[in-house]
Amino acid sequence: MGTLEAFANKPRSMNEIMASGELVIGIDGESPPYNFYEGTEPKGFEVDLGRAIADKLKLKPVFKQGAFKAMILGLQNGTYDAILVHHTISDERKKAVHFVSPFFCSGSAWYTNDPKLTDLKSIGNASVAFPVGMVYGDLIKKEAPQVEFKTLNSEIEAFQYVNAGKAQIWVTDEIIGDGILKKNPESKIKKRYRFVTDVMGILVAHNEDKSLPEWSAHFEKTYQGLVKDKTYAKLAKQYFGRDTSCLGK
Repeated sequence: MGTLEAFANKPRSMNEIMASGELVIGIDGESPPYNFYEGTEPKGFEVDLGRAIADKLKLKPVFKQGAFKAMILGLQNGTYDAILVHHTISDERKKAVHFVSPFFCSGSAWYTNDPKLTDLKSIGNASVAFPVGMVYGDLIKKEAPQVEFKTLNSEIEAFQYVNAGKAQIWVTDEIIGDGILKKNPESKIKKRYRFVTDVMGILVAHNEDKSLPEWSAHFEKTYQGLVKDKTYAKLAKQYFGRDTSCLGK
């Protein structure tokens, strides 16, 4: 969906980004209401937040769509300057990228058409579908290793897999899940259980290049400016009806 080609196998420095006049933002384009496409137009909360950040930086936002499972690699090789795709903050991910201050608090939930599957005690040997690269499935694996897991390429595919009866439980972020169900009112799948609260962050690159900490600090300051002037809260209430920042919880 984006038109820029990948850069030279490493993240751009702050000077290179500012000189280009463009901020390249990675999105998966399949996670309403966070980010999605209507035709060729990117839309959603993360898209509007990205536009607001770019505007503060006096840069043109350029949105590039990519598979969720490959987005961190894309950040490391310079395909993106930042990623706004509701990544849950984890110690493992911190080894590869820098997280801007937590920008979103939500919850992981499971969805099923079986009313008996209401919590981990009832899960038994149920089959669970979730998108590759997501941490939600790992959380259930830890508590219920006997469960059969199926990884799909996207949130939509995981939903469709369970909706078709190929697995019993679809695990996802509850706002994504609620958004997909809203777009598919004929589905018999319902949210049954919220099992963890997620703290999510915007991703920017980090490595041994001394210019990158300067970029991450500048990005952080810009984002915090949007929190302070209530731009963030306004966008969150537009999409979710409440302040979804971790400060707003």
